[in-house]
Amino acid sequence: MALSQKQLSAKRAKKAAKAKEKKVEAQKLLNQKQNAVSYPKFIFSDYDESVVSADFVSHIKAAFSELEFTSNLFSERDRWFYQVMKKSGYHSALNTLYGAFVSKGQIIEHDETMNHAAKNKLSLFYAAQIGTIIYKQLNEKGLLEKYLPYNDCQVETQKHLVIDNDKFALGEDFKVSFKALHKTRAFGGAAYYSWHKPQIEFEGRTYTVAFSRHALERVAERCAVDPSSYVGSGDVFAFIAKCTYYEPCILDNDGQLIHGFTFYEYCSPGFHSWRYVDNLIDNPSNEEKYIYRVGYCPVDLSGDFAKARTLLTPGMKGTPEEVLIRKISDPNQRQQTQNSTQNQTSIKRQAETDDFEAIKFFHNGGIPQILTTDKVLYKYQ
Repeated sequence: MALSQKQLSAKRAKKAAKAKEKKVEAQKLLNQKQNAVSYPKFIFSDYDESVVSADFVSHIKAAFSELEFTSNLFSERDRWFYQVMKKSGYHSALNTLYGAFVSKGQIIEHDETMNHAAKNKLSLFYAAQIGTIIYKQLNEKGLLEKYLPYNDCQVETQKHLVIDNDKFALGEDFKVSFKALHKTRAFGGAAYYSWHKPQIEFEGRTYTVAFSRHALERVAERCAVDPSSYVGSGDVFAFIAKCTYYEPCILDNDGQLIHGFTFYEYCSPGFHSWRYVDNLIDNPSNEEKYIYRVGYCPVDLSGDFAKARTLLTPGMKGTPEEVLIRKISDPNQRQQTQNSTQNQTSIKRQAETDDFEAIKFFHNGGIPQILTTDKVLYKYQ
């Protein structure tokens, strides 16, 4: 039976669509082969399947499988950078790119401060670019939120030997690794803690520091401008997973004295945390290591764990700083300090307002908001 003109057209269209689909797939395979030769590979490390979410890993791997250096996600400069990295290594690519900026007059070579800042900026950009793209794509699809900050993905460089015209060089690919906080039940709910099992002592007994879900969410707000981004979630995860120094304290819970702890973060030049140094230290020393007070966590003691309920930033109800505020006799000054305290509840708000009025008041009032230390706050393994 002969086909009608309409049926013939439909058949041809279907055949053309299949041919186009095959062509696209063939081009994709070709691009992947070219990527493998010209650009760094992504090498996935083994991970602890009893701790890390398999779905989290699956989403990350799927996003990496679709990432192509030849796509419009990368500029010509980016592609050139990664090609050099593949053949000669990350730092070789970084130094070559920096040299190109100097030759074009975009960086003044003899300006040591600008020299260091420019190199640092380039290094930070390319160290985070791949992870930033992956997380942005997954966040747009709503696939990451429920896994953060309990799970973490790190994209780092990994050396490999390159042989080119009988010459040897060390090129670099990317290593993708996964980690997660450990989880248990304590005081009627989930408690998350580091594999380092940081210890703290209350009433002569030692406990492992852990965090409730709510406490983790508050830490994320306090420690990252965008806790769902690759850089932000990595910072939050590192803060909980690698911090090992906590100081016990007593907090006021509606007139009842309860156990808690306070903890700190490093002040890093070039980052917002250095504003603590700018505002509170008259003559900072390059020899000193400065840390700022992040806040306080009231805890519930349950079995072997001291589980943080929430995070209270300096000046919030229940903190020692709030006692200082209540002692201010001038109502206008008291209100002004309380208003400034509201700008300390998240690092984003603090960075936007650059408001350190309350922090200065607390520091000068006898509750140090910045200290120097030789203590090790973190274990980075």
